[in-house]
Amino acid sequence: MTTAPISKPLLALLLGTAALSVVLLLRPEADNTAEADLVADRPPLVQQATAQVLGETPWVRKLPAIAHPNTATAASLAKAVVPPSPPVAFIPVAPPLPPVPTVPTPPYSYIGRLLQDHQTVVFFENGEDHFAVAIGDTLDDQWRVEAVSTDGVQLRYLPMNALKLLALNH
Repeated sequence: MTTAPISKPLLALLLGTAALSVVLLLRPEADNTAEADLVADRPPLVQQATAQVLGETPWVRKLPAIAHPNTATAASLAKAVVPPSPPVAFIPVAPPLPPVPTVPTPPYSYIGRLLQDHQTVVFFENGEDHFAVAIGDTLDDQWRVEAVSTDGVQLRYLPMNALKLLALNH
C-alpha cells in the first residue's frame, strides 16, 4: 500500500500546530479566573468540592478520599483466615481406542496350480497340511478363494470380509 506524499508547506503547518498545542497544554496558568468565575455563582458546598477537585493545576484532578464502611485495613486483612481451597476433582480420561484391525497375511504358501476341465485348482501348504482348492472353496473356515490369475490368488478373509492377494512364487 502506498501513500501520497505530503507537501512541504502542509507538513510544516502540521508540525507547527502540534508544537503549539503541546506548549499551550503544558503551560501553567498564572491565575485561575476562569475557574473562579465558574465556582462563584454556585452553592458553597459545590464551590468547596470544585476547589478540591481542580486544585492548583487544572489538568491534574485530585479526588477526595471516600471512606467506605466495608473497607478493611491492612491489619485486619492480615488477620483474616483464608479457607482452604477445595480439592481438585479427578477427571477420568477415556482409555485409548483399540487399534484398527488389519487383515492378517494368509498362512499358506503357494505350491502350484492345475487347469482341469476349464477349472483351475490351486495347491497350498500350511506347515504339514496340504490343500487343493478351486474358486469358491474355503480354507480353515476363515479364507475363501475368490479369483486365480497369473499374478496370484485372491483370498477373502471372512471375519473382516476383506480381500488379500497371495502372490504366486514362480
